[in-house]
Amino acid sequence: MHNGGIDLPGVFDDEHLPLERLTTDLTWQYDKQGFIKVQAPNIHLSNQDLQGSAGVVWQNYPLGSTASGQPNTPGWLDVQATLQQALPQRVYRYLPKALSKTARDYVRLSILGGTIRNATIRVRGHLNHIPDPQPGGIFRFDVPLHQAHYRFLPKELQHAGDLPWPDLTHLD
Repeated sequence: MHNGGIDLPGVFDDEHLPLERLTTDLTWQYDKQGFIKVQAPNIHLSNQDLQGSAGVVWQNYPLGSTASGQPNTPGWLDVQATLQQALPQRVYRYLPKALSKTARDYVRLSILGGTIRNATIRVRGHLNHIPDPQPGGIFRFDVPLHQAHYRFLPKELQHAGDLPWPDLTHLD
C-alpha cells in the first residue's frame, strides 16, 4: 500500500491510521473446527510518525474451546517489532483505548519532543491478559530516546495556582 491507511475502529482514539507505505506477506489457516491462524512475518510500514518492521502471529480459539483457559476469548497474539525511527511526541496516537484515557492523556501532554531510534517491542500472550503478567506471556518495550523533551507534570494536570514543574530537555 502506498499513501493509504487502515481503519481500526475501537482500537485507537484516532481510528484511521494513515500510512505512506505498508508491505507484508500474509498467510492464514482455517479448519472445520473454527481454528484460525494469521501470520504476517514481514511487515514494513512508515508514516509521518514512524518507520518500522514487525512480525505478527494471531490465532483464535474455536468457539466453545477452553484451550486458553477461558471459552470464547479474542485469541492469542505474538508480536515482534522494531521501530527504526519514531517521534516520541506522537506515541500517544498508538496507545490502545484499552489503556485508560488518563494514561493516554498523560503521555500526550508529557512527551513533547525528541527521537526514538531502534526501539524493540515484544508482546506475546492471550489477548484477554495483555498487558497483565501471565504464564509464558511477554509485554516488553525497549525504547531508546534521543534529545527527548519530557514534562513531569503537564500544566493541564496542575491545580490552579500551583507552580510549574521544570521540563527535562535534551535527554539521551
